[in-house]
Amino acid sequence: MTRRLKMNTRECKGFSVLEIILAVGIFVVMVSGMVIAVLSGMETNRLGQEETVATEYTTEGIEAARSIRNLNFSALNDTSGTGIDQVSGVWSFSGNENVLDGKYTRVISIESVRRDGSGNIVESGGGIDPDTKKVTVTTSWAISSSRYDSVVLMTYLTNWKAPI
Repeated sequence: MTRRLKMNTRECKGFSVLEIILAVGIFVVMVSGMVIAVLSGMETNRLGQEETVATEYTTEGIEAARSIRNLNFSALNDTSGTGIDQVSGVWSFSGNENVLDGKYTRVISIESVRRDGSGNIVESGGGIDPDTKKVTVTTSWAISSSRYDSVVLMTYLTNWKAPI
């Protein structure tokens, strides 16, 4: 004698609804995760690209200051902020800042350098070295309406034409 088990039709329907809800939930979580991953990747790519452009503009500012130094060291006057301009292939300081691509703002600052008795560069004390300048170039931009970023490069430029 074999007995067949009869399943209640209601139990089967309830179980199927539970499976469907669980499957839909897992699908929604997976799709949401994929969408977030793709959007995060796109945002990271955009931010990386913006930082690369800002670094290029900042490097251009350092190179322009170096070019100005090569033509005339005395043109490197102490300033808290200036822009640069290129006319006929020659760089010069111009204005207070440069706005590039309508998004990036570049400012160049030039400071005198102080050295101690051993010739080491110091922040305070010591004497001013007339043949060395500290050049700092800052390029800043808005990532969003409430978030800003910047790239800052600094170098020392010397008057290599000065008599020893």
